[in-house]
Amino acid sequence: MTVIAQRNATLVSAEAGCRQALKMDPKAAEAYIALGLVQREQGKLQEARNSLSMAIKLDPQYSSAFVQRGLIDLKLGDTASALTDFGSAISLRSNNAAAHYGLGKAYLTQGMLDDAYKSLNTSISLNNNSAPAHIALGDVYRLQNNRVAAIKEYQAAILIKAESDDAYLRMADIRESRGDLELALGDLRSGLALSPNSVDLHRRAGDINLRLEKTDDALKEYTTVLGFAPGDVAAVKGMTRTLMIKAQKEANGAFFLANNFESAENFIQRAIQLNPNDMELRLADAKLRAISGKPVDLSTIGTPTNDPQRIAYAEACLAQFKYQEATQAFDTVIANCTTSAQAFAVADMALMIRDLDSADNAYKRGGTFTDEDAAARSKRGLNNFIMNNFSSNSIMSYHQWPPNKLIRIFILTTIMCVTLIGNSYIIFELFCRRRRHHTRLHLFILNLAIGDLTICLCTMTSELFLIIFDQEWILGNAACKLTLYIQVVTLASTTFINVAMTYDRYEAVCCPLRSRTALRRVRRIIILCWLSSLITAIPQLFIFKQSLIKGSLIKYRCSSTGYTAEWQRRVYFTIFACYLLVIPAFCMTTWYIKIICVVISSTEIRMQKFHGQTTTTFLTSSATSLAKFKTVKLAMTIIIVFVVCWTPYIVLTLIEIYSDRRLRIPPWLDGVLQTICLAQSGLNPLIYIIFNHKQKHVPTIIIALARITSLKW
Repeated sequence: MTVIAQRNATLVSAEAGCRQALKMDPKAAEAYIALGLVQREQGKLQEARNSLSMAIKLDPQYSSAFVQRGLIDLKLGDTASALTDFGSAISLRSNNAAAHYGLGKAYLTQGMLDDAYKSLNTSISLNNNSAPAHIALGDVYRLQNNRVAAIKEYQAAILIKAESDDAYLRMADIRESRGDLELALGDLRSGLALSPNSVDLHRRAGDINLRLEKTDDALKEYTTVLGFAPGDVAAVKGMTRTLMIKAQKEANGAFFLANNFESAENFIQRAIQLNPNDMELRLADAKLRAISGKPVDLSTIGTPTNDPQRIAYAEACLAQFKYQEATQAFDTVIANCTTSAQAFAVADMALMIRDLDSADNAYKRGGTFTDEDAAARSKRGLNNFIMNNFSSNSIMSYHQWPPNKLIRIFILTTIMCVTLIGNSYIIFELFCRRRRHHTRLHLFILNLAIGDLTICLCTMTSELFLIIFDQEWILGNAACKLTLYIQVVTLASTTFINVAMTYDRYEAVCCPLRSRTALRRVRRIIILCWLSSLITAIPQLFIFKQSLIKGSLIKYRCSSTGYTAEWQRRVYFTIFACYLLVIPAFCMTTWYIKIICVVISSTEIRMQKFHGQTTTTFLTSSATSLAKFKTVKLAMTIIIVFVVCWTPYIVLTLIEIYSDRRLRIPPWLDGVLQTICLAQSGLNPLIYIIFNHKQKHVPTIIIALARITSLKW
């Protein structure tokens, strides 16, 4: 049973006790007062007011009944009735501290700060141990911009009642308004140490952690809130907002993010069951599904009718990269702001979810109000955001890296080491130690190793930087263009050389007479492969460039922002997939099928004469057959590894592009597929070693490969 459920059960039991007392004595004013207080705690404000009115009717001289009814009037928004009740209570008993406290609260509601200050001071002079009175007086000081005095009153309330959640929350509000988020979080943690089951404190701590981009801590706090109160809408929205920011930060390495999505989805579904008509919850669910890569149609949810719904709608649009719709929703919310506090709250929200344009508009809107520090607050909010972004640089906080990031770095570093060592050895053997004994296959393998080594030094290194810096590009615009250009050059060259090598093997087996070609022709073919790669990669120089990350003033990304229309992206990537995967895979598969057929049917016919008769025998040359089969298995393994490593990523990316990103690759899956693609460069040297493991020493691997080519076919 949750804490909320236990509390509700206690209140139900107390209500039953009050009604039993009233059955025994229907004219017991004290019983009606007790019943009214219980009903107030249950949220039945109108019923509570009726019970207190009955108590006053039975005993018009009961000053406390007027006080309690006045407090309920304040909650119902009837300030005039509240003032009347508190005045009646004071006229009955002038030294009623609670009545003066209530009168001060009523004045505070009406913005009559001087009158509120007098009444609350009177209340405190009558009862200095009233924590609510000190909190209310702190509110007066805060509205008068006397934050030091306000904090002093809140601290006084905590000294009287250490579990005063409202005092901790208000101190956190003041710290946050000044940009002292860590101090605000410290106040909340102090409160949680004394009130570990406080839903309000946990929720507020989650909000502060989220603004500090401590996503794991924020998720923990929101999960705690939903454990206590499964239907808490604010906690559900905070959790989905946290996952959105977490997904943005860990877009290519979130192996374990799926577990968070699954847990959040369970919480959201439970909250929707408790609040089936809450549009904000359904929008939060849509946002979560969009982040996890599932298709979402926001039109089925409905049209937002109030500002909280519009903010939730904007977040769901951002999760689907519909920036224009999100901006329109935020613009409506900003235009509806009637106070600077509302505008700054919207600005902080927009900054937190990385909608910088909307945040800037909201801060400007807040600066138009006549508040004393509105302009300063606007400037401070944007400056604090810049500093928070700078201080959260991931390379400066490596000790706080999440486990999935560390695992991603470890895996990629391991692949880089294997690729570097394996291909460096192949290059050393072929280029340095066997320079005078080059064969056609030597040249192909040498250039494949050079291509794979370049992928290690360029592609894998840049990917490692992106993981370390949470997808932030720190090397400048020129390096962005050059890196993406070299990535495609090396990838295309490796593919083209694989195709050329396959065709060379096809000629060697199926057309042995035509295959007796000088090394000069093979060199020309390899040069043509590299030139073709350099030409086909030219669009990368125009498509990719450095641009600001949405929601940041100082962080950049290297992204494909060179497209002017979505159809251009589709056309280019389709062509890219064709010359990188589809056409090469088709050609190589066709040629190797023919090679297999020839190897299987290969026989040597010997004509032997015996006693003047000619006898034809079919004897398979065992040495030649073994070499042929080894060649076929080696080459087929390379092709299978190539197709298996690249097909899933390219196919899923095509699906994502052609679905207008309604079907998105989940972040964790995208990271896995990219790692598999890069792993191919490290597998090629291992394949050579595995297929020659019976040799006496490793250098003879290259000699064996050379002999395969020099067979007399």
